[in-house]
Order: sequence, then C-alpha cells, then structure tokens
Amino acid sequence: MPTPNDSLALGRRAEEWFVSLARREGWTVTPAPREANMHEHWDFEIVKDNYHRKVEVKALKRQSRGDAALNQDWVWIEFRNVRGEAGWLFGKSNWIAFETETSFLIVDRHDLYQLVRRIVDRKVSVESAKEAKYKTYTRAGRPDQIAQVQLADIKKIRKLEWEKKTPSDTTA
Repeated sequence: MPTPNDSLALGRRAEEWFVSLARREGWTVTPAPREANMHEHWDFEIVKDNYHRKVEVKALKRQSRGDAALNQDWVWIEFRNVRGEAGWLFGKSNWIAFETETSFLIVDRHDLYQLVRRIVDRKVSVESAKEAKYKTYTRAGRPDQIAQVQLADIKKIRKLEWEKKTPSDTTA
C-alpha cells in the first residue's frame, strides 16, 4: 500500500485533481494510452469547443526523496528520464500542468522550454538535489538529468490557473 509520501501516490492524486478540475472547466478528458504516457510524455488529452490539448500533469514533489514535506516553491524539470531517454520537457504534450498547494498552473510546453533554456545552466552539474536550483542534477546510478526551477518563474508564463475548489468551497 503506498504511503502519502510515495511519489506514485502523489502523482495519481494530482492527476485525479486535474481531471476533476478540467471537467469542472468544461473540458472532456481522455487518458493517454500507456505507451503514449511513457514515451510521448502526456497524461491526458483534453478537448473543449473542438480545441485539443495533450497535457502532462506534474504533482507537487519533495526537494529530496528523503524529505517529509512537499516543496511549495520549486518544481523539477526533466531533461532526461530514468531510462536515459528524452524527458517530459521534450515530449509531445502541448501543456504542462503544475500542481501547487491551491491550484494547477498550466503552461505551454514550448514556452516552458524557452524559459528553462534561459534560466537553467545545463553546463553545471551538481551532486545533490538541494544544489539543483537552476543546475543539472543526475541521481547516483541513474541516467536522468533534472533541475529545479522556482515556481515564481513558472507563474510568469502561465496560460491558465485552475483553483482547487471543491463544491463546499463555492457555497457561502
């Protein structure tokens, strides 16, 4: 049974929230086929008024795997995944939906790529997750390449922001 700190459980919870909010906003939601999810890096196709978007959902994460608390201020960007393949930044999604404590920030993947190119120094590699702010980090024994970017930077390029309201939040 996954614990609340388990990355897989956190991801599933974020995806469930995202689907609920997308439907609330009037989008039809279709999950990605397993192969597309793994190799094309998108979780859902959403459609509204004949406008189609493939979306990769990113859950709140800890700064380091051993941390108890989720990091509200920084997000991880994936250049290479754990299989050594192109990471989700180079996938086929149109949008990336970053979970925050109170919302989902939705950004265009191409805009995010341009932002990351400007602010992350990929030539500098660091040896710990805590040093990965705007620098490339590879976990020991893995071929992945990731970096942290401040959530405030992501907010500057957001296309949409969906508040995590429940039906009880809207009644007064």
